[in-house]
Parts: sequence; C-alpha cells; structure tokens
Amino acid sequence: MTEQNRFRKIVNKLGFHLIKITAPIYVLLLFSLHVCLAAYEPQIIKFLSDTDTCGIYQPVFLDIDIKAPFENPYDPDDIGIEIIVSNAENILYKQPAFYVKGDNNHSEWQGRITFLKPGLYKVKATLIKNGRQTESEIIEIKAATSVEKGFIRKDPGSNFYFRFDSGELFRGIGENVCWADNNENYEYYFKKLSANNCNIARIWMCQWNFPLEWKSPGLGKYNTTAAKGIDSLLMLAEKYNIYLMLCFDYHGVLLRYAGAHNENKWIDNPYNAKNGGPCEDQADFFRNASAKQYYKNRLRYIVGRWAYHPHIQAWEFWNEVDLTAGEKDDIINWHKEMSDYLQSIDPYDHLITSSFSGYGYPDMWKLKNLDFSQTHTYDAPDIPTVIRQMIGMNSPVFNKPHVVGEYGINYRGPKETLQDDPEHIGFHNGLWAGFFAETPVIPLTWWWNNVIDPCDLYYQFGTLAKFGENILGEGLSVIARDSLPMILSAKESTENPDLEIFPVKGYYPNDATIYLIHEDGYIKNSGAIPKYIFGTDKPEMRNPPVFTADYKEDGYFALWVETISDSAIVRIDVDDKPVLSACFTPGQGQKLWKSINYIEEHNVYQAVYDTVLRIPVKKGRHNITVRNDGLDWIRIRSYHFENIGIKTNRLMDIAGIRKDSDQFFWIKNKGFNWKKVKSSGWPDAVKKAYLIINTLEKGSTYHYELWDTFRGVILKRNTIIVEDREVSIPLPDVAKDIACKFIKIAR
Repeated sequence: MTEQNRFRKIVNKLGFHLIKITAPIYVLLLFSLHVCLAAYEPQIIKFLSDTDTCGIYQPVFLDIDIKAPFENPYDPDDIGIEIIVSNAENILYKQPAFYVKGDNNHSEWQGRITFLKPGLYKVKATLIKNGRQTESEIIEIKAATSVEKGFIRKDPGSNFYFRFDSGELFRGIGENVCWADNNENYEYYFKKLSANNCNIARIWMCQWNFPLEWKSPGLGKYNTTAAKGIDSLLMLAEKYNIYLMLCFDYHGVLLRYAGAHNENKWIDNPYNAKNGGPCEDQADFFRNASAKQYYKNRLRYIVGRWAYHPHIQAWEFWNEVDLTAGEKDDIINWHKEMSDYLQSIDPYDHLITSSFSGYGYPDMWKLKNLDFSQTHTYDAPDIPTVIRQMIGMNSPVFNKPHVVGEYGINYRGPKETLQDDPEHIGFHNGLWAGFFAETPVIPLTWWWNNVIDPCDLYYQFGTLAKFGENILGEGLSVIARDSLPMILSAKESTENPDLEIFPVKGYYPNDATIYLIHEDGYIKNSGAIPKYIFGTDKPEMRNPPVFTADYKEDGYFALWVETISDSAIVRIDVDDKPVLSACFTPGQGQKLWKSINYIEEHNVYQAVYDTVLRIPVKKGRHNITVRNDGLDWIRIRSYHFENIGIKTNRLMDIAGIRKDSDQFFWIKNKGFNWKKVKSSGWPDAVKKAYLIINTLEKGSTYHYELWDTFRGVILKRNTIIVEDREVSIPLPDVAKDIACKFIKIAR
C-alpha cells in the first residue's frame, strides 16, 4: 500500500472523502493530520513536587497537569495516573493519583506520597489511557530521618498493643466520633479528647458525613466537598495527635428492613438499580461483579488521596456488616476480595478491618488481610464480663488483635441510656475493663455527642490515661484468674439466690461442652455460651448447651427467647429427661410474636417473641440441656437460674495485668454495676478489706499506689519489702472501684 493510499484510508475513517490527492496537497494534509492527532495524544504537560527534600513519613504533594480526553476521570478503565517511586536499584511502589478538576482540554491531578526510609528517590507519573502509557519527567526527592513515628502496625508478639514503624508502642484510648456537623465541630471534639490524653477516634463515611459516593453526584463519581472535608480532618488529627479508624460504609445503606433507628437508606443508594446502579436488591451488592468494580474504584481513589497519611490507624470496610441484607458466604467472599485488593494497592500497608454488631463470622476473621477483628456490644448488664469474653473469644482463636469498636448500655438512644444509667457506670466500667484486657484499643464508647459531651465525661479518659502512664511496654500480659490476689473483708460472704447469664457468642457453631457453674457463679468457658441455638437444618452448627448447676434449694430455670428463625421446637431437659417443649411457628397460626419479617431469598419468617420459658428445678445437682428440635435457629437473650443459691465469697471483682515483675489491678465493688444500681440502688461500701497478694518476688522491694479511678489521684502510697511470699495490703472503703500498682524498685 502506498503512503498516499494509507493516508486516504486514515482520512476516510475520520469521515472525509478525497477524490484526488496531488503530492503537494498530500504533504500539506499529512502535516495537518499529524498536528491534529498530536493534539489528541495524551500528554503530561506539568509534573511538579512541592519539595525536593523532606523527612520520612512527611507528605509530598505532586501536581500533575494533563491533556487527555475522558468521560469519567474516576474510572481507571477510562483514564488513570500512577505515581511510581523508585530508588537507584528498582521500583519500590506504585500509588494512584487522583483527579482534582478540569476537562478534556486541560485537567489537574494530584499525587500524595510519603517515604518510609531515608534516601534519594526518583519519582515519576505515568498517564494510562486506552492501554497506552505516557510518562512524565523524573523528579528526584531526598528523604532524611525525622522525628515522625510512622504508620501503625500489628505487633508480632502481642495483641495488647500496636506498634509504630519507629518501634514505639501504641495503645488506643478514645471514642467514636462517627459524625459531626462540620470540621469545626471535629476540632471541638479532638481538642477535648487530646486534652485528656486520648489518641484514637472512629469516623464514618456515610450519607450525612463525608458522603464520598452517594446519590449525588452518583455512582462512580466522588463528592469533592466530602473529600476536602476528610483532607481537613486529617490535618486536625495530626494537630491533636488523634489516629483515625476510617469506616467506609455503615449497615443502613444495605438494610433489608427499616432498622431500629429507621436507618434504611437503600432507596437513595447509588448502587440501587432504581437509581441506575447495578444491584437489583441489597444482597446483590456483595456478589454483583459490576458493583464490586465500582467499589474497587472507590478504594483506589481513597488510597490515592489519603493513604499517605500516618494518622489513618486503619481502614474499616463496614460498620456492623452482619446487619446488612448480605448472605454470610457472600459477605465473607467479598471481604476476601476487597481486603486482598486494598492491600495490593496501598503501598503503606495500613491495617484493615470491618465490624459486626455481635461476634461475627469466624471464617471472615481468618482472612489473611483482615488485620484485627472488631465487634460491638450493647445492653449487657455486666459490661466488664462481656468485654473480657468478647476479647477472649476472638483474639486467641484467630491469632490477631480484637477491638471492641462500640459499646454502650442501651443502643436505642441517649435518652434511654441516661434513664438507665444516669451515673455513667457502664461507660466507666467499660473503659477500665478494656484497659485490663488484651486489646490494642481500649473499647470505644458510643453516644459521644449526646452523652459524653453534654455530661462532660472526657475526664474519665484522662484519669485512665494518667493511671496508665509508664505501664505500656514489652511483655504486658493478663494475670490469670487463679493467680489473682484474694480480697478479704470483715464481711466475707453473701448469698445471691439467682444467676442470670447473658450470652455474647454470636452466630458461631455451638461448642460441644458442658458449662459447669461453680459455687460463686464462675463459669470457666462462659464466653462460649451460645446466643444462637441451631436446629436440624444446620447440623454442622448444632450442639445443645448443657449447664451443670447445683441448686441449694428448689428453684427454677428460665429461658428468655428473643427471636425465632423459620420454625423452632424449644426443648428443655433436666438430667436427660424432657421437661418442657414449646413450638414456635412464625408466619402461621396466632400472632404471638411482637414483630415479624419475611426473608424472601430463604423463604422463611423471622419473628421477635421476647418470651420467657420457665421450668421448676429440684434441689441438688442437675444437668440442664437446652435444645432446638426445629429447623433453623433461636436467639437467646438470657439463661436464668432462679434460687440456685450462688455463694459469693468475694464482695469485689478483681482484674490484673503484669509487666515483668510489676503488677497492676482493678478492684470493683460487685454492686457497682449499672443494672444493679438501677434495680437495687447503690451498693454498700466494702469496708476493712485487705488485698492478699502472693505473686510478688520474695526479697524484693515494691512501691505500691492505690488510685481513685474517678479523680485520678493517689489515695495511698507506700513501700514494702516482700519478706514472705504473701503480702497483705489494707484497702480503703470501696463503694465503687479503685486501681492499684505494684512497681518493683529493688531486689
């Protein structure tokens, strides 16, 4: 083919028709065509760095101006820019840049990077359009050492804390600040938290707070006002030394039902097919290939814009994903795909998590790229026990840290919370229980804006942080129950006729085990007591719980049945003999339920009954078995052993941690419990009590301190020489709680 014919073919494709081309005209037109085509070639017309020297972990902003056509600058299949960072030997990492503004004639983009080690780096931008790459010139940037601590990582040897790149340990203390009216309000909260030595806050991206991808501007396009808000938020976080757990979505956007707070926002969700999205229903979000690609594009934008910042403690995919309409297997598979993808594009390897309203799905927490498990808890009568159980049931099982990302005594609202607990006992006890548990983040309270702030409870963070000074360190561990000190008082025993157990273990297979109730009510494996009891449709999860209980007098056993899925036959056996059988059939017969929902994809009804089944139990030792001979599952609110005659030899609870030879304890009056105070009033102070400790090193000298946990002051301090193995320390009157330290100062 001649050059003239080739040219004619190109021009015809462009829509022009040439009759005859002479040589001079051909040369002129060829030159003109080259000029036109060059005008549409993707071009990088500016690539500038805001600095050529910096410290490690300090931000470097790269401004990129390009000339290239696009339909959607947020879609990497349409157009994309990558920042490539290399040293003298090889490419170290690639990171997406993000679109700022402009059109096909001229658009502005930005890359945000940081360096992890000192050295001389070469940085360039690569524009990718139609499978072709256009590279910028290379910029050299020198990174020097700095005082910055770097990014937060998992510690390889402990779940008590995270660790900065610098080696410094991090243990989070703070609260949820999931939304605020504007960044001025975020500064208000961060300033209060920082003044009380807090260092972490959990933030939501949702319809009313940083709505990055929502109905407006629409699916696959991002709200620049929301994005700029997060830019400013990170500046505030750095200013006040707050690290952010940034949650990308909350359950309301995929709810099947109205929700406890009428939070169903599916109608406005851009992924909804009715709004032009790819998903026919809420559950489709977790399995639809197009929806997954849109979500990956959003992750790419998030990484490009904010991953450079060390004050992002963790990426969190979902708030309480179990409350969405997604199927269990779909949710697990989705988290695997998204966590793998996010880890692959984030050059700074931020921690990744998600969260559940209860215990969650074991197979999900086994995923390699979910770095820590997270659960939430509300309505627990005994918050310290539940927090210890949740952490103890997750952390050792999955060999990764566990975080209680939300807690409160009433999820229904601040009004109900204040009515139930006007003295904020649940909030206080949750903080201190978390401090003495193996978790890298002390439990994060809810109701920050309408309980914590108006009641000015920030000082409680401050007193705990003050007590915790110099405690964080290598080798921190929980003191086992049988190694804890005894507490003796003038009044050493009491009898509580009842024992009520509120299970916290969620949608897990039931353990094949017997739960032995000791004289004082202690159950060694209490964290495994199931909230769900499964029927014949789930044989792999079905193991009816058996309680061994020694009744001192005739009494009762009561089962508080909360919710039924499909149909259930609840059977209670005593010593292997059936005593009670109750049939529940949601969707049929009389409407005995309080509320009901139909699950279309499973063709089942799920109904809230909130009813109590009660049987008599004779005096003596018995095995009580709770079975479900129905189809799906029943959810239990509580197991109640009435008049069992629990003997409480200790009037106070104690928890402890140790670091090398040093030991630390939290001592709490058993009656200092929000539920007990609400029902029975304030407990009597425990007087003339002694702490009997036998685990200090003989022959060593210890300095000990007794602390007021509310005022953050030392009530008593002294120095003792451990001459005998057992040491007796007199305690002040304890109406609420105290904390104490034993610090070894000499041998």
